Amino acid sequence: MVARQHAAAFAFFLLLSIAMTWPLARNIDRAFAWSGDPYINTWILDWDWYATFHQPLHLFDANSFYPAIDSLAFSENIYGIAILLFPFRALGVPPIAAHNVAILLGFTFSGFVMYVLGRHISLGALAGVIAGIFYAFVPFRFTHLSHVQHVWGGTLPLLVLALLAYAQKPTWLRSSFFAAAFLFNALCNIHWLLFGTIAIAGDSHNSPSAPRSTFDLHRGRVAAAHSISSSLRDSGEALRHDANAE
Repeated sequence: MVARQHAAAFAFFLLLSIAMTWPLARNIDRAFAWSGDPYINTWILDWDWYATFHQPLHLFDANSFYPAIDSLAFSENIYGIAILLFPFRALGVPPIAAHNVAILLGFTFSGFVMYVLGRHISLGALAGVIAGIFYAFVPFRFTHLSHVQHVWGGTLPLLVLALLAYAQKPTWLRSSFFAAAFLFNALCNIHWLLFGTIAIAGDSHNSPSAPRSTFDLHRGRVAAAHSISSSLRDSGEALRHDANAE
């Protein structure tokens, strides 16, 4: 019953995303909803796809700003979003269409995750749907329609949901879920990484969890932070190299 309601809610937010961004879906393979940044974000998503299967150990060594090294670090790598697009790219979906699919799924994901969080807190499906609508389609999301990483705002409520789930029943599995949510949030948007880290750090210190449970949660954070640090390290090295070159 609950699974069916979740599936219906996801379908609802997907249809609403298409309607609220129309006619993007009709022109999905030949137009953008906004000018400017969608061009570079399409290139980044395409580069993530190419580099993952052709030079996975040199993801940041992109084909731009030659002779600068690790030039992908000059912008966000949005690798978390790119990974979700890999199945579409494998099926032959071109770069522009893949970017627009990411826009539609970003709205859908934001609405659906907030629906799950709202339902979890209020124990009501209707409250969850209302929360999802307000969160996914807030005007801020449309003013940043050119930034696919900001459209993917569902990673923040996912962090909160993972933390609440852990607080209710501290287990290693739920700690791992929190770590995965934390890592996915960071790989989708560097801004959400900063905002989410501060918010979660403050909230978890007020958690009534037992010391052992808190230790497991911190271990999950450390595991996620280790994965994130390599990305940030590459970004820092690229910027330092570029500064020295000038």
